[in-house]
Amino acid sequence: MHTTISVLEGLWELEGTYRENDERILQARKKAHEFLLIHHLFRSDRTGKIINPKWTRLPFPQRWYYDTLRALDYFRDCNAGKDQRMAEAIEVLMSKEKDGQ
Repeated sequence: MHTTISVLEGLWELEGTYRENDERILQARKKAHEFLLIHHLFRSDRTGKIINPKWTRLPFPQRWYYDTLRALDYFRDCNAGKDQRMAEAIEVLMSKEKDGQ
């Protein structure tokens, strides 16, 4: 997940500065989006268990490593559209706000 989000952010930046929309970039991003989404941004696609509890802690300041807020920020920034598989990650974010964290 750490590498996936870093590469996605880089591809998004490249796509924004590249003069022609290269289909290879778009396809790579779509595959990576699907990878994150089948994991609901933080769960095992096989067991449904949280892969790494740190991914739901929303560190400040953000660092190089993966967390659900970073993934949600990325999807928002690139206008990826809504997907029901993001719902639980959004709930985690909203619960942090309610808890004052």
